[in-house]
Amino acid sequence: MTHTTQDAFKRAADFIWRNARLLDRLRFAYHFLDGTQTAVLNSLRCYQNQDGGFGNAIEPDVRYPGSTPIGVATSFYILDEIDGFQDAMVQPACDFLLTISTPQGGVPFTLPAINEYPHAPWWTADEANPPASINPSGDIAGLLFKHNLRHPWLEKAVPFCWEALNADFSGYHDIMSAVEFLTHTPDQTRA
Repeated sequence: MTHTTQDAFKRAADFIWRNARLLDRLRFAYHFLDGTQTAVLNSLRCYQNQDGGFGNAIEPDVRYPGSTPIGVATSFYILDEIDGFQDAMVQPACDFLLTISTPQGGVPFTLPAINEYPHAPWWTADEANPPASINPSGDIAGLLFKHNLRHPWLEKAVPFCWEALNADFSGYHDIMSAVEFLTHTPDQTRA
């Protein structure tokens, strides 16, 4: 590392130690300080609810304690970054997705229950029964495929994701969710 790079790293580390949640400090330690996967997994478990989903501000912009689709997606990305998809947390999270899937087959962007708790304005759910969204349905399906996991939730979510690719995307996050799905779907010819 050059002196400039070392100095930037020290400033970034200082910021993390002073400001980050325990989960994020453990992720930093895992990636840069020989921290353990077990420590990150144990911290992540604190965000999983009894219904199998994830909440409790796992997505920092949503303070709703209950489980949300984005909570599952955020947790799956953390599992992906630490090669933790073999953990027992995954199956109950997928089971939770079955309980919130819409008639279209995917999961909604968010759930109306978050409106009762502090959240960033873009997380507001305007509808009582929000429709399925490629974000985060595509992320979740893509990550499951990336790790060769199959679950009954995918049976309806995959057709939804393919159909959603024909819709107008509302922004960057929709596009990135579509890319995650297309990158890892087993049907690479169609992708």
